Amino acid sequence: MERFVREYISAFETQSEMVSRSYKILLFPAYLHTPHKIKCTISSTFGAAIHFDEAWDKWAVQVSFDPRRIVDAVLPKLSDSGVPLWLIGGRDITIGNMNLITREFFDRYEKIITVLSRATNFRLDANFSKFFDITAGDVRLVDVSLAYLEQGKDVLNRIPCLWLFASTSSLDFTQEKAKALATQHYRSIVEAASQAAPIQALVGTLEAYQKLLEKQDLVEQNMQTFLENNAILMEPSITGKWTKGDLRRFRLPEADFILKTSDNRFLIIELESPADRLINPSTLGPSADLRAAETQITNYLSDIQNNTLSYRDSFDRDLSVEKVSGQIIIGRSSKLSETQKKAFDKHVSTLKYSVITYDELFQRSRTFLDNIGIRYGGFGPR
Repeated sequence: MERFVREYISAFETQSEMVSRSYKILLFPAYLHTPHKIKCTISSTFGAAIHFDEAWDKWAVQVSFDPRRIVDAVLPKLSDSGVPLWLIGGRDITIGNMNLITREFFDRYEKIITVLSRATNFRLDANFSKFFDITAGDVRLVDVSLAYLEQGKDVLNRIPCLWLFASTSSLDFTQEKAKALATQHYRSIVEAASQAAPIQALVGTLEAYQKLLEKQDLVEQNMQTFLENNAILMEPSITGKWTKGDLRRFRLPEADFILKTSDNRFLIIELESPADRLINPSTLGPSADLRAAETQITNYLSDIQNNTLSYRDSFDRDLSVEKVSGQIIIGRSSKLSETQKKAFDKHVSTLKYSVITYDELFQRSRTFLDNIGIRYGGFGPR
């Protein structure tokens, strides 16, 4: 079982190796883009389960055995009625993005559930014995939350991924099957993403950004306004954004933006003009414009890292030194000669923060679409 799980993870990572971490967060469910602790349970009576339990610093696989049927071993018992809400009898079924709530729990918290919930809510009006049972095949419960009462106490359980099997046969858990399933699941995620609103929005944003780059009179303010409204180009996994005005109120260094990501990192962004030089043509060293931006971002990072504790109280509780990084967006790499491009790449490779040009900002997102098989250009997404 452990070999099956590790082969599945390895094969999935091989499939997605051309996709950067920021875009993986945007594209894949959390249990596949971030290492998790995985609990494998093998029933001596019937079935097996693979539970991607919680985010971990590295992939960790634990295997245990249980005498009960697999569903009884890994999912709660609601009553003695013997009737499950869902009876699974097919292969490679996925049930996802929903909340399963017992009638008693829903009645107790109806106002909170209806106001805060963004997923599909299923209220169990009948007296079911369990949420799921399985008789054949396998099923993945992906981003499913269970809410119920147990001896009068509230129980909430969010499941990133619980993969249930109606088999314990070694023939169903070979490394070859793991590779095949990983490939199949990767393709299904990408195909679904190609029709999803965030990906379609990215395609539209790229088209508008490309037209903006082609303007002869492009100025920094126009680009700043565009990126403020389309921050996904700067950081695909963005969950929070603060502008100069916001940072002034928090008394933080007034960078152009601070972006927060879905894994609680903070990106300090300094925007410079698309017309700024990157390299001094005579010396092939960094230009005065680039040097000035580097001084600015260094000062911002130093201030935030030296005052993290005080800023954490007034700004964001997730702020920490190791989660703060910087990025300068400046100039046009398309204006560089081959020699200048090599000099620029060599210089920025030595820095402790990233420097990206406005052309590279475009190319980064376009490459992501190419890597997942979505055509960008004159014929639009495919």
